[in-house]
Amino acid sequence: MKMRIGFVSNSSSSSFVMITKKEHFEEVLASMDAFEQAVIKIYGKKESKFNGIDIITIASFSTAGGTGPLDYDEPDYEYPEGMTDEQQDEFGERKYEALDTLADEIKKKFGEESIITDTQDW
Repeated sequence: MKMRIGFVSNSSSSSFVMITKKEHFEEVLASMDAFEQAVIKIYGKKESKFNGIDIITIASFSTAGGTGPLDYDEPDYEYPEGMTDEQQDEFGERKYEALDTLADEIKKKFGEESIITDTQDW
């Protein structure tokens, strides 16, 4: 198994997680371009609390080309009404890029320790 920091993967299986304060997530998301915002909103997030702090978690696990029951397991995306097939394809191509940009901007604005990101490919 190899570990990478970032969200781009060519491996047959990968998983990632991003955790940050809700206020950091919302401030940086608001400064991103409209398409990146839409990509991140489509991808989905979980809001919760950790030690009394509001946090946002975005996570995924996928396998492709395997022979087991989890041949492909990505989140079910809820595309906005009216999104064309071409826009859905662009989402698929840019989803990790948008998440990477979000993580980088949170780190720039609030410091390296303001966000946890990890990707594993195997």
